[in-house]
Formats: sequence, C-alpha cells, structure tokens
Amino acid sequence: MLSAAAAALLTAALTVSSAVDSARADTDITNATSAALATATGGNITIETTGSVSINQTSVAAVTLNSNHSVTNSGTISNSNVDGGIGVMIDTTAGSMLSHRGLT
Repeated sequence: MLSAAAAALLTAALTVSSAVDSARADTDITNATSAALATATGGNITIETTGSVSINQTSVAAVTLNSNHSVTNSGTISNSNVDGGIGVMIDTTAGSMLSHRGLT
C-alpha cells in the first residue's frame, strides 16, 4: 500500500508531465510544406486533406514519430526523386513511446 507521501509524489510527477505535454505546441499542416517534421519537436502532427509534407532528401524521413505524440495524416507525405528516401519513420530510440495516459 502506498503511503500518503508516496502517492502525493507520484501525483505531482504526473501533473508536471501532463503540463509539459500540453505546453508543447502541436503542428497542423493545412498547405504544402517542404520541411521534414518530427513529433519530438512538433508535438502532435496533423496533416489536413489540403496539406502535404514533401521533401527530396536521402536518408531523411519526411515525418518522424519519435515521441509519445501522434501523427494523423489525411493529406500527402512524400520523399521522392532520391535513393533511400523515407516517407515516415518510427524512431523508438528515445525510450517509451507511451504517455502516462497509456494507449487510447
């Protein structure tokens, strides 16, 4: 059984983590962009039906899922006209990809 002090510490840690998660600005793509995107720096990434991420870079992903944020694509993701182009990469090297809220 958890003591009251341990429960308070755990609750405080979750509250701080939640505040950090909500402080990060999300990225909403509504038109064409030629910049590579990553969830670690862009928060939740949403590519709308009118949006696109299009790059031409070898060994670089157009969109990288590398945090516990999400990618929602209703538009276009491409990395074309290069050898070794990557459209979407899931990078788990940072550790746990799950938020403190778990899977939803």
